[in-house]
Amino acid sequence: MAGNGTTRGPDLAITSTPAARIEDGWESRFRATAIILSAIAPNDPTRGLVSANLDGLIQLYAWAPATGDLTRITDEPTGRIVGQLSPDGRWACYLRDVGGNELGHFVSLPTDGGPEVDLSPGLADYAGEVLAFSRDGRRVAFVTVSDDTFAARVGAFVDGATRDLKTIHASRAGLFAAALSADGSVLVLSSSHRSAGLEFSLLTFDSETGDPGPELWDGPGTSLVVFMCAPIAGDRRILATTNATGPERAIVWDPVTGARLDLPASAPDGDLVPLDWSPDGTRILLCRIHRAVQSLYLWDVEANALRALDHPPGAYIGFVRQGTSYFRPGSDEIIARWDDFGSPRRLVALDAATGRMTRTVLDAGAVPPGHTFESVDMPLPSGELIQGWLGRPDAPAPHPVILVTHGGPTAATGENFDPRAQAYVDAGFAVLSLNYHGSTTFGRDFEHSIWGRLGELELEDMAAARSWLVEAGIARPDQVFLEGWSYGGYLTLLGLGRQPDLWAGGMAGIAIADWQMNYEDSTDFLRSYQRMLFNGSPEDPAVAAEFRIGSPMTYVDDVRAPVLIIQGRNDTRTPARPIERYVERLQARGHPIEIDWFDAGHTGSGADSELAIAQTRRIIDFARSIVEAG
Repeated sequence: MAGNGTTRGPDLAITSTPAARIEDGWESRFRATAIILSAIAPNDPTRGLVSANLDGLIQLYAWAPATGDLTRITDEPTGRIVGQLSPDGRWACYLRDVGGNELGHFVSLPTDGGPEVDLSPGLADYAGEVLAFSRDGRRVAFVTVSDDTFAARVGAFVDGATRDLKTIHASRAGLFAAALSADGSVLVLSSSHRSAGLEFSLLTFDSETGDPGPELWDGPGTSLVVFMCAPIAGDRRILATTNATGPERAIVWDPVTGARLDLPASAPDGDLVPLDWSPDGTRILLCRIHRAVQSLYLWDVEANALRALDHPPGAYIGFVRQGTSYFRPGSDEIIARWDDFGSPRRLVALDAATGRMTRTVLDAGAVPPGHTFESVDMPLPSGELIQGWLGRPDAPAPHPVILVTHGGPTAATGENFDPRAQAYVDAGFAVLSLNYHGSTTFGRDFEHSIWGRLGELELEDMAAARSWLVEAGIARPDQVFLEGWSYGGYLTLLGLGRQPDLWAGGMAGIAIADWQMNYEDSTDFLRSYQRMLFNGSPEDPAVAAEFRIGSPMTYVDDVRAPVLIIQGRNDTRTPARPIERYVERLQARGHPIEIDWFDAGHTGSGADSELAIAQTRRIIDFARSIVEAG
């Protein structure tokens, strides 16, 4: 697709926004310009790529870092959030699907304009989320998932096309990350072949012959995830993470010599995950995440020393790490995607030595002042603490409260900009965004605790959060609502059925209603993910029983509160059929159920500002009608 519009980006220090520039109303937060992901080509720093919502729908833009000029290169009806930039900056690669259904072929699109090039001609459609280039740009690797098989494929990358594409490794075990050495000779994969769950070891292969090389595994119950390979030709070191000690921590491993470098014993508590490796190979940019709060560190790998950077508070990564914060090639800067609860995502420059913010690289749009969200800890009956983010309206307490559960479950809510949560507080609701058991960044045991028995601990956390809200005088006991999207939508429906006396209503987006039907209708990639979450396949009677116990459909006749569901017709992660059956069951007994369908895939309103506004307004009106009726 040809570029169809150029925008000049500012290069100014951050300043407060005059009120006259701010559109009135909570809707303006959704419409504000936001930079989602970005990259600068390491072999041609004059070229870059960003995804942004400049026209209301997130698309990919060719970016000239020197001037800030953005030229749109995609024009997709459901948006395009993620693209992988080739090392020379001439190509943007992604999975070409139909209407967001996440089934299709990896393609490369010229950043200077022109038609897409199919990277896997002749293959049947597949699911795929993993693609990586060698630093010299001569090879590309990607993982395809079809017929319940993960296949890692490597080919020469020439003029946007693949040559001599080979299947290097194929397995029913999940392959969830990949990297190529700088010269493309070594392929590294994170494979789940040693575990039934979401636990991985590092496999290496000769990318020309397919011969296996050394494997790195930290033992049962642990996981190693590859992030990238050293950026220097001839250097075979691998940058990955391990959770062997509990938190997720960066390591550097040389498969040739077997040498391994772990973080120093003096490293602070929490996860320390990699964001980038400096072009000279001496420093690694890390993000520390401790109880959902983020901060940046530099790891000197030669001295094995850590140093905290002096940057503004806020969030530097979201649900993904690639394309967020990285060393700017040929400079002494770090380019960081920065946001907080009240400020949309923008690109800023940090001094690579100190971390201090020096300028705005690509600005965000103006928004009304946002509400402050504070980190709160809530006790469980066991004495364990769970964490969440609390925002309160200006009116005196107690309030009607919306308890939000994030998607994933392998994710966490941080200090990121959240226009939907801000809109709820604007509307008079307190909001508690809960990092329930199963969330990442709270340690291995916390994350793994839900595996094989989905919904059990999460619902205990939700009930404890409700009790805390009521006892603290924040919530009106009869006006606590559930809201969530994806896995959070699943927990909303499950809570309504298994804890019917606790909730005034539920608003579930792109939700799971029945695990068995979801398994049958999902892509091969999601079926594999589901097997890992349940530690097995539903062909096993014990796992099938857990599917039933963990399914909202099992408890649909116990639901008492009104329900609103918002679902995508083209979604293969949370398919339509289970929701249709769930709604039919409620309608058959005359229960108050409302269903809104939209014609897109799982990202849906995540890429479309106007759709997000319409859905948020629908949720607020639904919850208000219950409050007013009470």
